[in-house]
Amino acid sequence: MGLQTGLQFLGKAIAKSGDDIAGIFYRQVKPINPELIKGLRFEASAIGDTVCFSRESWQKLIPNLQEKINSRTFLGSGIEASVYRLDENYVLRISNKTKSIGKQHFKPLQDIFDGRNYGQAVAISDDGMVTINKFVKGKPLYGPNWNIRKSITLEEFYKGFNEIKALPDETFADYIKNVINIRKRGYNIDSINPNNLLLDGKKINIIDIKRHNIEPKIEIKDFDSIINKFHLKALLAEMTPTEIKNFADEIKLFYDRMLKIAHKEGGKLHIPDINYNELQDLTTYLYHKDWKMIDLMR
Repeated sequence: MGLQTGLQFLGKAIAKSGDDIAGIFYRQVKPINPELIKGLRFEASAIGDTVCFSRESWQKLIPNLQEKINSRTFLGSGIEASVYRLDENYVLRISNKTKSIGKQHFKPLQDIFDGRNYGQAVAISDDGMVTINKFVKGKPLYGPNWNIRKSITLEEFYKGFNEIKALPDETFADYIKNVINIRKRGYNIDSINPNNLLLDGKKINIIDIKRHNIEPKIEIKDFDSIINKFHLKALLAEMTPTEIKNFADEIKLFYDRMLKIAHKEGGKLHIPDINYNELQDLTTYLYHKDWKMIDLMR
């Protein structure tokens, strides 16, 4: 690979990194905005007969939503919304575009996921800015303080990665089934941010799904958040050549295992071959142990 070609690849890599950063939802703690809840009043709307959530407990929460929005119930905030815990089953999600909530009515939403819990909304406000969502149990894969502004050490990375590798094949088989199930219904997962994958015992729970028409299949990038790929580039820059080779071995073993599990579940997961005519994913170069491209991506 010549110098000019290498610089072109580097430019694409930098641009791609910027796109990744822009799409990440990170949790942070911030004070409650008093203007947001000024004059807050919620009222329940009539419940239709065709709603799968018919007469569920979220309706009982409506009259008391105002007192639920406080620093004690605040779970986190990101690029799109702030989230508050309502009870053991539900959370309140308020869009960051909302300047004042005011008086709101809620209408129920139909559950299209056959009772599976992906943190989906069960009710939405008149203006669409506030939703009541299912609460999902679990802890973020790489800890509650993970965000794009906080770098991690190699030791911190391996602590999380080794815990994930120790999970049984059934955990990943269930994850694959859930990804495909979500996509069959016109939604997609966040494949970047590990905060949106919660570890509950030996189960990986998916949250923060979005409407998106995508082919219902499993892809190699669906494991990016599981291996915390966002921090990989920074970590590789700090590694010695020996550490990089050892890490590439770990990545290959992990993905070979995922390939076998996916194929067993009927998924068509594959690792792309190296193509020097286009910029590919860092994990592809690690898997194939392309040291020149790995060094360039660092």
